[in-house]
Amino acid sequence: MPFDGWFTVSGIGLVAPMMKLAPKTILCYIKTLVKNGWLEERSTSKFRCSKTKQWKLRQDKITADLVSKGYRANGAFLS
Repeated sequence: MPFDGWFTVSGIGLVAPMMKLAPKTILCYIKTLVKNGWLEERSTSKFRCSKTKQWKLRQDKITADLVSKGYRANGAFLS
């Protein structure tokens, strides 16, 4: 299965020790990013009882918000 940009909590568990942050702290940051529209959130399971979530970066929204604050954008992301 090719990588489509979605990541899960298990990925956070791998990154958290390298960043010296608790997974709960990273999840708190993720909630803020979702609230601002910079991450898209979805459920990973077909089962209603599962609370597993996945997130995907919304590069277009991040770029638009940074450009609106005066940052210049190039073709890829931001310069």
